[in-house]
Amino acid sequence: MSALIAIFFVDDMTTKLLWGSIAILFLHFFEEFGFPGGFPLMGMKILMNSKEKDSTKWNCDNLNSLFGN
Repeated sequence: MSALIAIFFVDDMTTKLLWGSIAILFLHFFEEFGFPGGFPLMGMKILMNSKEKDSTKWNCDNLNSLFGN
C-alpha cells in the first residue's frame, strides 16, 4: 500500500522517497521472516554459535528475531 501511495499519489520527491523507503523496509521484514525466512536460522548458527537443529528449542525464534532485527 505504501508503495502505491509513493508512486501514484505524491508529487513531492522527498515524500515519495520516504514512502518508498517504508515500502522497502516492509519488504525486507517479509523477506527475513516470511519467505525464505532465514534470519532465525542464521541468528542461531552464526550469532549464537548453536548446533541445535530443533527450532522449538531455539532462543532466537521468529518473535524474538522480530524485536532483535
